[in-house]
Amino acid sequence: MKKGIDGEEARRKRGEVTFELRKKGRDEQLQKRRVRNEVASGPSNSVSDSSPSLSQIPALLQDCASSDPDRQVAGTRGIRKLLSIQENPPIQAVVQSGVIPRLVDFLKAVSNPTLQFEAAWALTNIASGTREQTKAVIDAGAVPYFTHLLLSPSKDVKEQAVWALGNIAGDSAPFRDIVLKTGALRWVMQCCAPGQDGRWVSMALLKNATWALSNMCRGKPSPPFEAVRPAIQCFAYLMTNCQDEDVLVDASWAISYLSDDNSDNNMKIQAVLECGLAPKIVKLLGHPSSRVQTPILRAAGNIVTGTDKQTQEMISHGLLPVLLPMLSSSKRNIRKEACWAISNITAGTPAQIESVIQANIIPSMIHVLSTDEFHVQKESTWALSNITNNGTKKHTHFLVNKGILPPLCDILSCNDPRVVLVTLEGLDNILRLGQEESDDGENRYCDIIEECGGLDKIENLQRHENNEIYEKSVQLIQKYFGSIEEDDEMALAPSESATKFSFGAQSSSAGPGDYNFSFSSQPELSFG
Repeated sequence: MKKGIDGEEARRKRGEVTFELRKKGRDEQLQKRRVRNEVASGPSNSVSDSSPSLSQIPALLQDCASSDPDRQVAGTRGIRKLLSIQENPPIQAVVQSGVIPRLVDFLKAVSNPTLQFEAAWALTNIASGTREQTKAVIDAGAVPYFTHLLLSPSKDVKEQAVWALGNIAGDSAPFRDIVLKTGALRWVMQCCAPGQDGRWVSMALLKNATWALSNMCRGKPSPPFEAVRPAIQCFAYLMTNCQDEDVLVDASWAISYLSDDNSDNNMKIQAVLECGLAPKIVKLLGHPSSRVQTPILRAAGNIVTGTDKQTQEMISHGLLPVLLPMLSSSKRNIRKEACWAISNITAGTPAQIESVIQANIIPSMIHVLSTDEFHVQKESTWALSNITNNGTKKHTHFLVNKGILPPLCDILSCNDPRVVLVTLEGLDNILRLGQEESDDGENRYCDIIEECGGLDKIENLQRHENNEIYEKSVQLIQKYFGSIEEDDEMALAPSESATKFSFGAQSSSAGPGDYNFSFSSQPELSFG
């Protein structure tokens, strides 16, 4: 991989904070879902769903403690109804009642699927609550029983078990790993497999299973890759054969998590590509729904942070033409992610930069740089500056002829030191080329920068508190616009206490953990 601007890797892996695309509320919506009375299905539908009151909890507990199966069902159903009301369900009151271990016992009632279903539903809604409430379900030993219920002959019981595991896995990385250690991932994958007739048993089950699998693949630190790698083929199958928007959204988010690769050898990206996902990702980028475009664009952006060869595979399957319209999307985050993906392509080979130019992307990128919000502009700055660093002289001339210099100079006024340094590097590359090709000693690019007010901005940066910005601005003026007096330079220099800015990719790694994914009886999975 080429080294990029000022010694940093030109291709930028996604940061945990800087590139958070989904807001906290969206994140929580994805992580946990509570089953409400009006949306549930199952064997209880024939019974009136009028909700009991909190004052009835003692009587419901007595029914649950009974040895009479009918009373057990009635008590469990009453608890479930309390937990399924739309506004402020009394989850904590139910937890404090001490009923959770009894509900877990009911998960074992193989001969009474109605009781299993009601108990699983109640526990699912408890696990949709706070971390401590979810932990109470885990501590009662429910997770292995939920995993076992994925083999239930009852579709409703199976669906409820999937939902419960999705809530638990979506709470946090430690809880996700508890679910993975039971071997649940493979059995949830089985719920996504079509029957012998090529049809899914239930779309509701398929949607919940895809969402639960996605939660098993997400979180920081990431799950041990070998524990979740088998799911890639499942998601690839769904992205090819299912048109349901909810399924495509969750499958696409999952691929975005699985392709978020900070490993030295880009093995996660390679695993995604080896499942034939490049053409599927490119196709889904053209989906009419931004709900699908958003996560699949993130997956595409992750893949082009890989090697030149991995990036080229995406280009060869037509990535660039579908990125172009995204630069004018009404969604800011889509424009931003598209620019970020392009910046990682322009960090590649001259041939890849030429592909960007041939796709007519540069005029739109310069328009973004000139007119968009700063968070989008800075990604465009990276993309265009990378061209000056990794492209040919012809490519740099092309940028200048398309009018890059005025908007690039305008970015010098931003408050982000990293972006200012990237911009200064890009200007240095352009000015160097102008100086090399000057026949009469006049650098025509200096004139353009001076005319658009760029020189004034560079001079102002000599007073910047960041040492690297100060030094770089002084260097540019001395090198291309004439030196400044030594006394002036001493007066302009920042104090020794000024912030020192340095480039450098941060990396983190998590231990693989002790996972044992063995099965006494594994289902036959077929995902094409």
